[in-house]
Amino acid sequence: MGSEVVFISTAEANAVEMWLNFITTLIWQLVVVGLLIAIYRAGLLQRIIEFQFTRQGLIFKVQEIRERQEKLQREVDALRFLVSGFVTDWELVHLQKLASDRPFDYRWGGDRNDRFIQELIRLWDLGLITRNNTESWYDIPREGNLRDYAELTARGNEYIRLRMQLQAASDA
Repeated sequence: MGSEVVFISTAEANAVEMWLNFITTLIWQLVVVGLLIAIYRAGLLQRIIEFQFTRQGLIFKVQEIRERQEKLQREVDALRFLVSGFVTDWELVHLQKLASDRPFDYRWGGDRNDRFIQELIRLWDLGLITRNNTESWYDIPREGNLRDYAELTARGNEYIRLRMQLQAASDA
């Protein structure tokens, strides 16, 4: 048997192309209908906030994702608030001075109600600093280099890092 070459007219070629386009479109329409039925049966139809049919395919956004993003943003805002208010401004200054390489010269009045000592006690209670070379914060000399009696803990360093990140994010 020999090979036969079949020639078709332009009209026939156009008809075949139109038929293929029709079949392709029909298949896509059936896929979309099937997808919509699946979405409806899954109870997601009411949550769809955007639906598009593009050359790249189907795009739809579900309300649940937006709600989750809003919840996460509220949680991030709450954490920012807590981190920024965890220590007072003066306590933060103390932490920053202890984090630096410079001496931390101090002077306190010797009174048990002295604010400087109360701030050190609070930082110590929070686990942000340790006490060295003394049994009590009240036993430190009335003036000197605080680095001889206190140092940042790993938790204190982490807190300073978080505060710097928070400050950088709010500045941006």
